[in-house]
Amino acid sequence: MNYKDTLVEELIRQKRTGREALYKIGAVIAALVIVVAAMLLIPAFTPVIVGILALALFFAFKYTIKEYEYSFMNGELDFDLIMGQRKRRTVMSVNCKQIRSFGENDTEPGSAGFIRILDASVSPNRPRMHFTVVMGDDKESLIFFSPTERLKSAMLEFIPKKAVHNGR
Repeated sequence: MNYKDTLVEELIRQKRTGREALYKIGAVIAALVIVVAAMLLIPAFTPVIVGILALALFFAFKYTIKEYEYSFMNGELDFDLIMGQRKRRTVMSVNCKQIRSFGENDTEPGSAGFIRILDASVSPNRPRMHFTVVMGDDKESLIFFSPTERLKSAMLEFIPKKAVHNGR
């Protein structure tokens, strides 16, 4: 019997988008408007309001940092979302035998017909891999991610050959 275990873990940080920057600018402007209104209407509570807004902005900015950890062990791939470098949760677990399609960006499927689309890649504008997976009741999910060659080659050992496009 062969007892070779395959373990690959990777951590990627998603690039920030322009939309995220606009939300942050909007939050700061809204906080400034609230502080000015508080100074004019209820000056006695202004320090309390400033403190609450500063704390709210701190946590809002801190938890916009998104990282994904890919953990691959013997045909099982887990996607963990890490928010603010503190809060972690598993967003999806996939058995590689459930993968119906696996390919690079130029073979990207449309997004119609999927019950769930997960973008765990570095950035939608960069080269990335994708795969579709069947999760119970014949419902498909579409997952985008940015694996290293090490993770990709480990996965290819477990993915059905008919599912691979571009890169085997």
